[in-house]
Amino acid sequence: MLIQFTEEYLKKNIYWLLISVAYIVVVFVAFWRLDSVIYPVVAFPFLFFIKAKNKEVVIKLRLVDLALFAIFIYEIANYLFSSYPPNSFSFLLKISVAIVLYMVWALLEKRPGFAKLLLLSFALYGGLLSIVAILQFINFNFSLKAAGFRQIHQFKNIYSPFGIPINDWSTTIWLLFVPGYYYTVTLWRNKYLRYPLLLSCIAMFSAMTLTFSRGIYITILFFLICLPLLLITSGQTSMKKVLIPLVLTLCLALLSLLPIYPPFLTTVRIVETPSQVRSATGRLEIWERGLMMVKHNPLLGLGSGNFAMRYPGNYKERPEENTKILSRVNNTPIQILIDKGFSGLLLYVLLLLIWLYGLFKTYRNPHPKKDKMLSTFLLAGGIGFLIKELTFTSLLNSDGVLLTIVLWIAASRKQSKIAFKHTLKYHWFLLLFIPILLYWGWIISRDHSGEYAKNLNEKALEAASENRWAEAGDLIDRAIDKMPGQAVYHLNKGLFLLSADPPPFSVTDILNKLPLTFSTTRKWDQTTEVFKLVLQLNPNDPIASHNMGWIAFYKGELMQAKKHFEDACFIDPNEVIYNLSKALLHYHCNEDSLADFHFYRAVKVAPQLLESLLWEQVRKKNALDWENIYAKAVEDLKKEVDQSNSPIWKARLAKALIQTGDIHTSRHLLESVTDIIPNMNRPWLNLGDITINDNERKAYYTKSEFLDQQDYLPKLKLAGYYNDMAQHEEALFYYIKSLPGLFQIQYGLINEKLRRSYNTQKILHPLPPRELFYTITPSSDPANYCLKVSELFGKMGNSNRMRKFKKLSNTSPITQSDITRLYK
Repeated sequence: MLIQFTEEYLKKNIYWLLISVAYIVVVFVAFWRLDSVIYPVVAFPFLFFIKAKNKEVVIKLRLVDLALFAIFIYEIANYLFSSYPPNSFSFLLKISVAIVLYMVWALLEKRPGFAKLLLLSFALYGGLLSIVAILQFINFNFSLKAAGFRQIHQFKNIYSPFGIPINDWSTTIWLLFVPGYYYTVTLWRNKYLRYPLLLSCIAMFSAMTLTFSRGIYITILFFLICLPLLLITSGQTSMKKVLIPLVLTLCLALLSLLPIYPPFLTTVRIVETPSQVRSATGRLEIWERGLMMVKHNPLLGLGSGNFAMRYPGNYKERPEENTKILSRVNNTPIQILIDKGFSGLLLYVLLLLIWLYGLFKTYRNPHPKKDKMLSTFLLAGGIGFLIKELTFTSLLNSDGVLLTIVLWIAASRKQSKIAFKHTLKYHWFLLLFIPILLYWGWIISRDHSGEYAKNLNEKALEAASENRWAEAGDLIDRAIDKMPGQAVYHLNKGLFLLSADPPPFSVTDILNKLPLTFSTTRKWDQTTEVFKLVLQLNPNDPIASHNMGWIAFYKGELMQAKKHFEDACFIDPNEVIYNLSKALLHYHCNEDSLADFHFYRAVKVAPQLLESLLWEQVRKKNALDWENIYAKAVEDLKKEVDQSNSPIWKARLAKALIQTGDIHTSRHLLESVTDIIPNMNRPWLNLGDITINDNERKAYYTKSEFLDQQDYLPKLKLAGYYNDMAQHEEALFYYIKSLPGLFQIQYGLINEKLRRSYNTQKILHPLPPRELFYTITPSSDPANYCLKVSELFGKMGNSNRMRKFKKLSNTSPITQSDITRLYK
């Protein structure tokens, strides 16, 4: 039946349009933001509403239905044989819910015109999202300019509308743009919908352009070339009808982009800047390494979501580039091959071919004309989406993209001519499929051992951050009861036990060469047994070996401590913490040459150690050949720069050269780094440190602070700058913002972002001795800064805040609640 969106039809079916919009909004919000149990539940009101409006509802089975069901069965097998089931369970739940929504759509399409009304709501919904995203972009652009940045395309990864990564966001909007453009063409003569749809298309087109994503630009170009050719050559519509909305959309959208024309043009040129070249070569290397991973399990793959755990680049092979953990391969076919093996890739390709073949058959048939046009739009848009997925993996990583593409397939299932005579009646569908899936989803998501244990582990870490060790221990024991084979939970238990029992001596005692009081009366043996179990479950866990080394050190078993520290350094030779721990042990044992070697290793990877409290104390004692350590680190850093030309090594060399007074070379290196990777905050901070001009210094510190809100050092630098300029209010503002980070480091309340800022890139756990982390950060006493804040408040006549910060300077230890109160 051909549905015409006339004024009379829209008035008669306005409630269906509202239901369509509500359905889309509820499903998207549930899929993105709410608990997993909500996903299947949102389908029920619509199912019963359909039944109330239709006496007999029957689903005619089609080949694409069976292909989706085969993928669902395969995902269950992939989960059961996964190398780490909790990660794979997450995707299994998502694909299950997506299929439920697909079947709901299959029931909804029995209502005349509902499928098209739902697609129309897609178009309007995408426009609303895009308008909000454009407003967010304008605010982001103003913030960047206020911080002194001009090339906005270099900071696209910081811009994330609605908290969605920029590439996933651009893909989601693309999938909403295609039905929007379809209705803009087909409803051009409708006086009620013409301008809302045109505005929606302009907003979505502009939102995609503002992502500065080369992949989405290529997708749009392909679509805008192929779609008119497909429509016109098949005689579906006239050139005028296609080009009028297209030209209006392009002209108005591009007109709105005039303020950002230069960065837009730079992005269009694909590989013009060093950053773009680095991105392209990096992708090729990731793909090559990803394909090498397939040989470990070519049939079923590693299991969904396990790429990050097995990708070799996330570990010690490439320490110079290890600034973040890579979680995706940026190529959907390769990602499917790694996660699901050749069997999974075959099923996904089969689904793709069935879907595209169905659209192509409708495109080739002369009737009905409207269905043919919709199939043409979805065909061109779908191929464009596949082109984009060759450089990204939004389908597997973004809930919104997965949901939208499944609904795309559902919207086109009626157009597909590949169907069976068999049908599935409503009551069978309702009584068998939905309750079973709902019960299965409820039981597994709530009582599934992996998910339940994961929640308990997160609560345990939260309790540990507040020094509530007994509660943390109880929670982690419950997590272990649910998942006794997970090494990370046993590791956390050992860390909690070790952190709860204060050490018999401190790092400062070691550095000062004081007589150490060893202890064997504490719970060291119990903690050691926990770490031994961790190594049985995961022999390559350096954290367990490292902490067993400290327990042996506390007990006075120095040879055993050396062995454990050596194991940790062997597993990860470039981790700063492990090398420092081993250096301190050799330092205590008067083995100066070995201590020199491990200090050198640490300084090479983290030259900011040269301004730390630990290095300051080592130099004062003159117990080590610190000049030789420093000179050797600088020499090796120069070799690394010459060999790799890596901006990471350049930044480290520049930081080291600042200590020698070679400001000219350091400035040259730092400027080179900021040209290649302008969104790294520390090079800007270091440029500020070596700049004499006050205005330039302020500009560099402001950029550094903007790029990493968790880093306390730029805030301290800005506070010092404003204090020197006698601008007390601004100085107070930045001093107060910096204090939480200072206290977190001093008292071991370290969050992941702070840990990433300071040397330890890969470890996401608290590292006993907790004092060690404080000694390797730039030497800053938070108590002194509290006194400075107190004095500034006194000068401004605020005696209440003056007393508060003076009292805080004498408080020890600082808890998380104390830190929170600083902001009040």
